[in-house]
Amino acid sequence: MIREDGTYESSVPALKGSPFMGTVAIQDGKFRWTENKTGTKGDFVLHEGNGKRVLIRTGQGVDSTGEYEPAK
Repeated sequence: MIREDGTYESSVPALKGSPFMGTVAIQDGKFRWTENKTGTKGDFVLHEGNGKRVLIRTGQGVDSTGEYEPAK
């Protein structure tokens, strides 16, 4: 979930430390995220096509990548 104030919460039950919380902001034309506990950073990129929308997360570290679909 990304809130209006730019904070987010991401729950991944299989990963130690979940839920993850941080902030998102537009920086240098990119949608950037920063995780609160570790300071890990990365980007979100929205992909749309074939009737689907997927938010791709990339960043530093093995637990920093993922794909998110809209909640139903």
